[in-house]
Amino acid sequence: ALLEAEHAKDTMSQFIMRASHEMRTPLNAILGFTQLSEGITDPDVLKDYLAKIRVSSNILADLVNDILDIRKIEDGSMQLYPKPMILTDLLRDLDDMVGVLASARSINFVTEIGQIDHEFVICDKVRLQQILMNLLNNAVKFTDEDGTVSLTVSENFIREGVSQFVFTVRDTGCGMSPDFIGRIFQPFTQENRDVAKYGVGTGLGMNITKRVVDMMHGDIVVESQENVGTIFTVRLPLTLSDIQEYHSTVDSRPVRDAAYSIAGKRLLVVEDNLINQEVI
Repeated sequence: ALLEAEHAKDTMSQFIMRASHEMRTPLNAILGFTQLSEGITDPDVLKDYLAKIRVSSNILADLVNDILDIRKIEDGSMQLYPKPMILTDLLRDLDDMVGVLASARSINFVTEIGQIDHEFVICDKVRLQQILMNLLNNAVKFTDEDGTVSLTVSENFIREGVSQFVFTVRDTGCGMSPDFIGRIFQPFTQENRDVAKYGVGTGLGMNITKRVVDMMHGDIVVESQENVGTIFTVRLPLTLSDIQEYHSTVDSRPVRDAAYSIAGKRLLVVEDNLINQEVI
């Protein structure tokens, strides 16, 4: 028990040290470009600095969110909230979101829906989207211009009321070395790549993806070849639902008026931080 406690302490200390190091990089950029912005009168230079502050802020926010997710998984507080959902609706949303990212980088993105007999399933939609977005974001990030990224989905019937859904993400990107493939699901693991070309990341996305897949009683495998591309395959057993169960859940939700406006209203803001008050 003492050895296990010491090992856990060492692991947490290493994690905090790595997390602190990863946080300093975007934080230094935010502080540095904020200081450089003071007194700048050239609007083009100022716009460039603000863009870099925004990018660094997003990286820092992603890192904090990833650390919170890992902490929840570690202490067992992360919960799945499976509800009836329409799988094809999620795939259409992903197609829209990733399509915009791919188009901005002149990358071809294709969604292929194979043999799916059941589009109504019971699943934590947020976590399923997190899994697929992590994989697709990486695929787009590490694929060069005119390359291709694809998402293929198919269904294998397992038993009454349960099917295995197979999600395959392929890209024609830079690929990974055999050594890195063996470490890809470890936290803060990143392969040395051209930062100017591929940008930076938190090194936590794949670790979280693997853990969430495990929580959903699925599995994830990766195949990759340098300068050829990468294939991630996620297999998840999902309980099947139907349109009646789905609508019974949706119809029980409180109805909100999407067109509601706060223009001309007086609002009470409950926020004790003066800067956040100003932002609000």
